[in-house]
Amino acid sequence: MSTERTIDATKVNPSATAEGDAFVMTSAGGSLKKCDIDAVTARLKELGVVSGRNIVKDSHPDKETTEYTLALLEYTEELAVGDIITITLFGELGSQKEHLQAIHNGGDGARGATRLSKISDGIYRGTLTVHATDGDGALHIYAVPNAVTSASKVKCVMVERGKTGSLMWTPAPEDVADLLANRGGVKSIFPICYISHPQSAEKGVRHERQNLRSKGCLEVSAGTGNPRRRYPQRLAH
Repeated sequence: MSTERTIDATKVNPSATAEGDAFVMTSAGGSLKKCDIDAVTARLKELGVVSGRNIVKDSHPDKETTEYTLALLEYTEELAVGDIITITLFGELGSQKEHLQAIHNGGDGARGATRLSKISDGIYRGTLTVHATDGDGALHIYAVPNAVTSASKVKCVMVERGKTGSLMWTPAPEDVADLLANRGGVKSIFPICYISHPQSAEKGVRHERQNLRSKGCLEVSAGTGNPRRRYPQRLAH
């Protein structure tokens, strides 16, 4: 059974977190506002916990598959020739597969491609430069080679502008806005997998809407133990 503790969002210390900690972001009155998310995100980013903006939609597929295409992720914004993006995939390459390949806008990789190298257990990363803007407006991730059918896993994918990727996953802001707008009074839980410091293992982070008896704009509570495996339904596009 997990033991919950409430911590001030302005005093969060990543080095004090433990494996399996679950952070719940709530707001008084049952209304989780964008300013609430921005406030806690800004503070955690100062501490080196929070990543940059994720620029792909539906980036938490949380699946295991033998298919060659491990993930197909639509960009939230247009990329120009010369733009650099860093892809971080949380998952596991199939035992008989050789590597993960990310290709910009589909095709043979001429528009931009990179191999995702294993940087830690369950984490793969690569950086690519955009060479062309035509194509389907999506990032394709493949488990290579195609002929091998051992199962690969993908929990979530973080795609950021620039050469430096983070060890945290967050949904694209567009996904958060859609979830808040469409789920009404129903609790919205946003799972986040990340590593906040070298000693920690994969985390589960959830942002949850609920009524609070306490006063104030925002509280962040953390509980030890495994987070609940409840996720919002994928929205139709």
